[in-house]
Amino acid sequence: MKKKFRVTIIKTVEIETHPIYDNPEFQANEVKEFNDSIFKVDDFDDILEYVAGQVARNEDNAFVEGFGRVQPEWNKSALLKDHTYNSNCAAVTVDEEDFEVEEL
Repeated sequence: MKKKFRVTIIKTVEIETHPIYDNPEFQANEVKEFNDSIFKVDDFDDILEYVAGQVARNEDNAFVEGFGRVQPEWNKSALLKDHTYNSNCAAVTVDEEDFEVEEL
């Protein structure tokens, strides 16, 4: 027997960025670099939306290309250290809220 299903998983992702991202100049530089190396975005919120999608697929404690390392929320004390792309760009929480299964 062979069957095919479409599974939709709904997750909520909360992102707390390193304090350096509160600086509008830093955000503008990030947007420029992202546009030059990954794909076109309009603003920093678009980058965070991309990060949320990557985190939802790959879970926390991952390196997100074009953004940097995200940590699980329980390790958000890393955000108090000096910013590096390899260790502490953001702390994230991922909650799975619901899923749907549909036979195709």
